[in-house]
Amino acid sequence: MAVRRLRAPPRAVRALLTLALAALLPGCGAPSSAGVPCDGCNLVLVSVDTLRADHMSLYGYERPTTPHLETLASDAVVFDEFVNSGGWTLASHMSMFTSLYPRTHRVLSTRAYKGRPRLPDARVTLAEVLSDAGHASAAFVDALWMRAAFGFDQGFDLYDQKGGGVQAVLPRALAWIDDHRAAPFFLFLHIYDVHSKPVGLPYGCPGYLDRYAADRDGYDGCEGGRCASNFLLWVDADVKQGHHRLSEWIDEGEMEIIEGLYDGCINFVDDHVAELVDHLKQLGIYDRTLLAITSDHGEQFGEHGSVLHGHDFEESVRIPLLLKLPGQAYAGRRVGALATTIDLMPTLLAVLGRSVPEEGQGVNLLPAVRDGDSVRSTVLLDAALRTDRNKYFPETGRLYDLAGDPAETEDAAGRQPELAERLDEAFREQSERTEREGLLLGARGPEKTGLPELDEDERAQLEALGYAK
Repeated sequence: MAVRRLRAPPRAVRALLTLALAALLPGCGAPSSAGVPCDGCNLVLVSVDTLRADHMSLYGYERPTTPHLETLASDAVVFDEFVNSGGWTLASHMSMFTSLYPRTHRVLSTRAYKGRPRLPDARVTLAEVLSDAGHASAAFVDALWMRAAFGFDQGFDLYDQKGGGVQAVLPRALAWIDDHRAAPFFLFLHIYDVHSKPVGLPYGCPGYLDRYAADRDGYDGCEGGRCASNFLLWVDADVKQGHHRLSEWIDEGEMEIIEGLYDGCINFVDDHVAELVDHLKQLGIYDRTLLAITSDHGEQFGEHGSVLHGHDFEESVRIPLLLKLPGQAYAGRRVGALATTIDLMPTLLAVLGRSVPEEGQGVNLLPAVRDGDSVRSTVLLDAALRTDRNKYFPETGRLYDLAGDPAETEDAAGRQPELAERLDEAFREQSERTEREGLLLGARGPEKTGLPELDEDERAQLEALGYAK
């Protein structure tokens, strides 16, 4: 049976929730009456790679995939219209760290693993700002695209890229917290377990394979000698070239299995995030910690004829954002204002009472949390422009009404030609401006600078994921 996807509550309901009064609990140090800003509080930023919002029960999904995050949400603020700022793991996380659009920071990934610049040392990262403010800092990452050689390590005292899955990474991160709990700290935790796998089943987390895919009937993720994400990438390319329909390669039953395996991994990660939250409470530092949980992009399961991730439809770009503020300020509030990845850095710094680098392109989301204010009118995606109600694709000229057509199946450009024209102009103006700003920041860099050296096994993994030739 296909799983029915539920979107977040209607916008009018979300607006009422946003404007509802929330209990304002005392923060740490000498915070304002709202518990923020909180000078000297800790920051824990968690990015769950490839986590799409509408597969989380936190966002209304039918399967109970995120019960622990739902519990955490009672202490936190949840953003219902949070989307990425374009690009996938490498580019999206760099936007998260710099508050710069990918067109500006220019640290980009492509399907062919060719030379791309690392982040110039002159760019200011979230870790650098907090390190300068006296925070101890560490990152624990679990993907080749998160290597320090791309510039992700700028500002961190420790950059752990040994990986090994959340079961290996989380204990190292918790041990680091134990050693630094007395002083303000910044911890970045990157979790890769929800991402597709290069071998075997396309998704699969230990102990959770049968959570929602018990009727696998020998399904092994392989066909024609190709397996897991390698098979899915090959299928996706074949479909885009017009040779076959997706259903000719993956039938409805197989797609349900694939989705079930993915959902099981969300459950798996949710359980481990609960371990992190419990650890903060056991140490007595939960109240004075800003905890942010988000993702870099979503995933596709046949919507718009695609699998994996690689376009700007909602299944790929709409991601979660949950902020547990110091002192649990604004606990239980849901925010319906449009927001995006580049807004994360200025918001986190505002909560911690720190100044935002002038070059940043994001906005502080606290006004949206406090008063329900709209803080931005558009988000520039990789190849589209998103507003709070519409999405426009300039290459095809297609316009979607997300309120009336959340699945993005009907082109509304013919009914609203003036709106399509305005959004086309806005997309081109914003694209050109962010690219110009990149040139002014000197972000282009040489083509083959600072790339991580790949051993044979690592290159094989990237090839299986479609990132290397």
